[in-house]
Amino acid sequence: MASSGSPSAKEEQIGGVVVDLVSGNEHNKTKKAVGFIPLDIIIDILSRVPGSSLIRFRLVCKLWHSLTYDPRLVDLHLDRASRVAPPRVMLFFQNEEQGHRKFHFNMLEDTWKRRNGLTSDSDGVLSTPPCNGLVCLYDYHHNIRLCNPTTREFLHLPRPTRNSKSVLSSFPKCFLGFHPVTKKYKVVRFFYHQMNHVTESYDLGCEVFTLGTWSWKYVGSIDCYLTGQGVNANGYLYWTKGVNTVIPDQIVAFDLESEKFNSIAVPDFLSYQIIVQGAMFLVQLEGKLCVVNAPYDSPGSMDAWMLEDPINNVWIHRFSISLHSIPGYRRRPEPIFIHNGRVLLRWLEKLFYKSLDNEQKDTECVYADNCLNSSAKAYAFVESLVSLDSENHHSFIS
Repeated sequence: MASSGSPSAKEEQIGGVVVDLVSGNEHNKTKKAVGFIPLDIIIDILSRVPGSSLIRFRLVCKLWHSLTYDPRLVDLHLDRASRVAPPRVMLFFQNEEQGHRKFHFNMLEDTWKRRNGLTSDSDGVLSTPPCNGLVCLYDYHHNIRLCNPTTREFLHLPRPTRNSKSVLSSFPKCFLGFHPVTKKYKVVRFFYHQMNHVTESYDLGCEVFTLGTWSWKYVGSIDCYLTGQGVNANGYLYWTKGVNTVIPDQIVAFDLESEKFNSIAVPDFLSYQIIVQGAMFLVQLEGKLCVVNAPYDSPGSMDAWMLEDPINNVWIHRFSISLHSIPGYRRRPEPIFIHNGRVLLRWLEKLFYKSLDNEQKDTECVYADNCLNSSAKAYAFVESLVSLDSENHHSFIS
């Protein structure tokens, strides 16, 4: 028989408070009670639990609900989830179901089975790459939302304050970034004051929304065209400069702390005695900015250069892999992440593991799905508890 000073089988003590896990009632007890677990130890334990499992803890009681919002747990959980190897893969795709347009965020389990995640009715939307488990969704009607697919939380941002002058070029581009020092999440939005591809005349206005505020801030304009998905690394967002990215001469960087633009030089490709072919594009691999070159329509090699030292603009040649072993090669593959000497590539509706050692010729197809059409995306993803709750301008999907 349990002593009167210890929690019952239906109770748990947290920080000197015993919680009845059935009713959710809290009872004050002394810290001398048998089974007392310090809060920091509980946070350490919970930080090792997948985010999708932790969300269900919110239904236990008010105390467990509030604990999942505790900044100490959120930060420690994100840090540990970011170091999970290999990373999870998230699929983003859209389809028509019973006459309704829907978008889907699905996760791939360790066994490469697709787990249904977040689904919502919506007109056509675009998604930014994930940033610490958050994504930004935006459409042609200037509707912009932040979303955490793990917590199923949405934040509808206020309407942008500035738009393009012409309807023809009014579709803006949005990007999501995080600064590791300021701990601020920012949506960076571009819109056209002027765009003429023939004369290469551009005037792109830029405004920024910081999570935790409730307004857009105009930060100026730039006189070049930006290409790419906006890679977030080292507290910056990066794009290639210009419309033709076969051999870009510069990369545009936006400092998420100072909110200023600058340009950095691309790697010296000639020094590597590599024939540049196809197209150049930017990705994030191993937490760093990479420039990737791959041919469009014929087998060849994929080369990746990594920005090892952003301050001194030091690049390293991270890998060069042959693409001849990918069956039915028609379009360039896209690298998703590197793990244990292999790179995961997305090619059309398939995901492949390819060894970084070209002496190993085998290519392993780990996933194939028709949902990975030309508009679908496959991202490395971190399940996080980062909250979008800001002044109660949020909603949940049940």
